[in-house]
Amino acid sequence: MQRFVLAAVVAAVALTGVAQGGAVVSGTQEVYRLLDNLQETDSPTSTIQWTHENPYTNDVANALARGHIVGATLTIVAEDVDAEESTRIVWYDAQGGRHVLGSLLCQGFSDRKLPKPGPAFRSKHRTTTTFEIDPAWLAGRNVVQAEILGIGLYAPGGFEIETSTLNIAHVPAPGAVLLGGLGLAVGGLWQRRRMEPDEPA
Repeated sequence: MQRFVLAAVVAAVALTGVAQGGAVVSGTQEVYRLLDNLQETDSPTSTIQWTHENPYTNDVANALARGHIVGATLTIVAEDVDAEESTRIVWYDAQGGRHVLGSLLCQGFSDRKLPKPGPAFRSKHRTTTTFEIDPAWLAGRNVVQAEILGIGLYAPGGFEIETSTLNIAHVPAPGAVLLGGLGLAVGGLWQRRRMEPDEPA
């Protein structure tokens, strides 16, 4: 019995160590919208926006204040981003701040074809780009904007934003860790008692 109690304590401590390493929650928005560049200009010729739901369901402001949210990334899957197309992804926070994240990865070649609408896509035409997000930008309503820029270059055809995934790394609440360790200990004790042979009368 004493050995089991010791093993349960060790398991609970190990579980606590894993939890301190953090967990990740993710939320994916299906966008499936086309951006096209139909004229030569030095300003964005096409933009689309979508509101990103926050997959972290707890109080975000409180979690930020306590340092429970430790990191975030935004991953965008796009189709048919040609090599000569200049793109820009912008994150708008709830306070009106505008944060330029960078450009989408391109497919490395140009074929002047329109992307397939919806989930369908052409082979080798899909790219995945991941951007770092400052956790301080997560509180409130979050808007993502994709832009295709002319910059004096005529690049007809455009591309499609397919999906947008927000990943938030956070530290689980201590209570959840303790409950997990307690459940592990009780379950192991119950299983051990079932396996012990009956003592002779």
